[in-house]
Amino acid sequence: MNSSDLSNITTEITAISAEPVNLSGQVVVVTGATGAAGRAVSRELQIHGAQVIAVGRNIENLEQLQSELSHPLLDRYVIDLTDAKLCETMFKDIAKRHHGVSAVVHLIGGWRSGGVERYEISNMNWLFEQLVITTANVTSAVRSLLVSSSGKFIHVSSPATRKITARNAIYASTKAAADIWAGSLAAALEGTPGAVTTFEVKAFYDNDAVEESPDQPREGFTHVDEFARAVVNLWMKPARTERVNLS
Repeated sequence: MNSSDLSNITTEITAISAEPVNLSGQVVVVTGATGAAGRAVSRELQIHGAQVIAVGRNIENLEQLQSELSHPLLDRYVIDLTDAKLCETMFKDIAKRHHGVSAVVHLIGGWRSGGVERYEISNMNWLFEQLVITTANVTSAVRSLLVSSSGKFIHVSSPATRKITARNAIYASTKAAADIWAGSLAAALEGTPGAVTTFEVKAFYDNDAVEESPDQPREGFTHVDEFARAVVNLWMKPARTERVNLS
């Protein structure tokens, strides 16, 4: 398979490791680190010995994340990733201060409904910035860093990109466009040990969501802790570009 082809679905959920995964010496950038999935991934990475660089928009939320972690963050950045120049500057600073990265886990998300029914241009514009612009900026800015370090790029897609309805086209089209930028990075990593992993997730939930709405149906949803383990388990096998279905 050409490494830029992310359409091949790996149907098996990445297995929970029976052996400890040793990530000592691995430097991992987590964007969207203060969201539920970002917090879970940051925790799991640290449990296995990785050093985490957390990226978020709000210093208070980053400080709250640090208070929840068992070890200090290697670094943290308060940045709006829709700004291409700031994004480029951040990764240059990371390269200078930390001499490269092992992986980037890109977790900037969002959701809005609408398609040919219930279409709102404001929803389209917001999701385009959240999903497409941030992914384009991050993949472009981190390309040379991952090529030189043979690193991993990990991001999240949705089954909605393959199941279009009259009311999900805004979300599905922006998710699909973000996938294309991940595919562009995969093409740039061809011929290196680096790779792009796309996790297909219907929706995330955490323990707080269960406590707040215990009776809400969550069929096909992915607990953030399960996702975090799947991310860590990528280090258990040779890197390859793939699309992994967790829904």
